[in-house]
Amino acid sequence: MLGKLIKYDFKALKKTLLPVCLGAVALAVFTTIVMKLFFVFNDYNDNLPIMANTVFESILTLLLVFGFLALVASAFIAWFLLLQRYYKNCFKDEGYLTFTLPVKTGNILLGKLISAGIWALITGVFAIISIIVFLIFGTSQSFINMDIIRGFSEAWNLFWNIPDFTTLDYILIPTILILTVLCSIAQNILLFYLAITLGNQIAKRHKILASVGMYFAVNTVSSILVSTAMTVFTFLGFPILESLDNQPMRIIYIYFLIAILISASLSVVYFFVNKAILKKRLNLE
Repeated sequence: MLGKLIKYDFKALKKTLLPVCLGAVALAVFTTIVMKLFFVFNDYNDNLPIMANTVFESILTLLLVFGFLALVASAFIAWFLLLQRYYKNCFKDEGYLTFTLPVKTGNILLGKLISAGIWALITGVFAIISIIVFLIFGTSQSFINMDIIRGFSEAWNLFWNIPDFTTLDYILIPTILILTVLCSIAQNILLFYLAITLGNQIAKRHKILASVGMYFAVNTVSSILVSTAMTVFTFLGFPILESLDNQPMRIIYIYFLIAILISASLSVVYFFVNKAILKKRLNLE
């Protein structure tokens, strides 16, 4: 049943998020074209009347600003749509259907987390593609910016030829980075979900504003606890860290692993608190 829930939520999110992803790439292409026009304009603006020069420059500047702002906005829109799906599916009219399904509350929440997490990764990939498109094609007068291509190539070769790295390092680094990204996505989604749930429980009106307030409240408490835990670890673990003074990569691994454990722990807490509220104190509109 969990698989069916994930599939259903994934398809529902696809209808709104796929256009946003494709739109981000289209905006990157649009911004790239505007930049190309800027380069052309700079080559020929001396031959244009002052008024025409000012008008063309103003139009291109506005189009460029619009392209950049729209690209940034697409990321916020994607997250808004992810959270809107949870809110509408759990606390609006759809909530009556959602919580009358013969499925455990934990599975409902887990299904939404997995489907939202997958789409968060997909939107992230499209965002990276959009940035790369602009960097390669929109930052040079020539069709392709070969300096960017060479920069990527040199960075890649440099990474794979670091003298002190062992085979284990090349396995640990991508593994830790992947775990960090996954835990961070899960933590943020579950934090938003919990804030929405709390906002809907404590407020009879203005539930969205209440959810925003609960997000900052929960996030502030979590940040204080995390800062305290990191301070305590640094203090208690100082002798161990000092003994690894000549092995900086091990110190980095330790801090990354601690960050992953903290993020995973917070995700588990958010999940089970949210599950308990949805199961025992659900308040539908």
